Amino acid sequence: MKPLVIACIALVIFTLTGVLLNLDAIKPHKLVLHSTDHGGAFTPYEYGGARMPQALTETSRSGKPAAESVTGKPSPPSPSIEASEGNERMVVKVGIVTLAVHNITEALREVIAVASRFGGYVYESYTAESSAAVRLRVPSKYFEEALLAVEEVGKLESLSVSSEDVTEQVLDLRSRLNASRALEARLLKLLEKAGTVEEVLKIEEYLTRVRADIERMEAQLKSLMTRVEYAEIRVELVRRFRVLYLELKCEAPEVLEEFKILVREAGGLGNVVESWSTKDSAYLVLRVRTRDVSAVEELVEDLVVDRRLSVRESGVDESTVVIRLYKLRMVEARLDLLAALQAGVNAMLTIVVLMISGAIALTPILAVGGAGYLGYRAFKKRKREAA
Repeated sequence: MKPLVIACIALVIFTLTGVLLNLDAIKPHKLVLHSTDHGGAFTPYEYGGARMPQALTETSRSGKPAAESVTGKPSPPSPSIEASEGNERMVVKVGIVTLAVHNITEALREVIAVASRFGGYVYESYTAESSAAVRLRVPSKYFEEALLAVEEVGKLESLSVSSEDVTEQVLDLRSRLNASRALEARLLKLLEKAGTVEEVLKIEEYLTRVRADIERMEAQLKSLMTRVEYAEIRVELVRRFRVLYLELKCEAPEVLEEFKILVREAGGLGNVVESWSTKDSAYLVLRVRTRDVSAVEELVEDLVVDRRLSVRESGVDESTVVIRLYKLRMVEARLDLLAALQAGVNAMLTIVVLMISGAIALTPILAVGGAGYLGYRAFKKRKREAA
């Protein structure tokens, strides 16, 4: 009896050695978001440069200790793992969207609502003062529709869509998992026939390793199937501000004096980016908060002769004010020209008035002369008739 048991144990050791060597050749699947599987445990990964909490990372454990009792029935197959059989290709879909929004909180609420609308859920989220990141999982059949709905939340800045066929990985994991379960069943049968404590301990040691490998492969397979059934949409929200670009053309009698006052007072409202001045002109560029633009404009409102305003979008709440200052004599020259033109117009009006007045004054004289001429003609006519 004892030689038979020893032979069986040798056969088991030989079989286990070959299986374990094959298991060591399995390369863990690398997650899309820079997560790495080391010996069945996922490490925390980084999203957009921010390290996420451990509680949000995926796990490859089933929740039971690996060194559980080795007696009992073989590990039952997970229903979710065995559910997808057949010839259908298994594809993992991932969409990455960057949106510019004006209100981070409101936009994040709308993105989460999209996941709920299509029967999905929020897998992970991260929020900061001027940005946010959220990972959604939606049923793969609604991936395209959900992606379009997410794009409508804000202004689209970038979009990328990728797909990965994991059919071969799933089939390979299933094959290895079935082989490990079969080995587990054989070890349980040998355990029932073990005759000594030493034999029991050795078989239990191998059985513990096999069950740990089964749990690890089940977790990997479950993770793959989840990613196949639920497509992932990663959304990055970036805050954008409506900022102003204001150009003011001003004229003053003393350019240098006005420029010094302007730099002193405007410097308290923002940052002077560029400035220069001469006797006849000066130039100043200010960066201020959008709400302070009107305060800067009030400093020179009495000197402004031209104003141009445009609205832009920016990642920071910082508007630009450009002030150009010129000497007032240019204004006086224009006023002199206008005065000369006005004087010319007035002279022409005077001539017209005089002509009209002269015409009115000559009217009685012409009337009297005409009447006298007509009387003379009538007198001559009667004289000829009398003769």
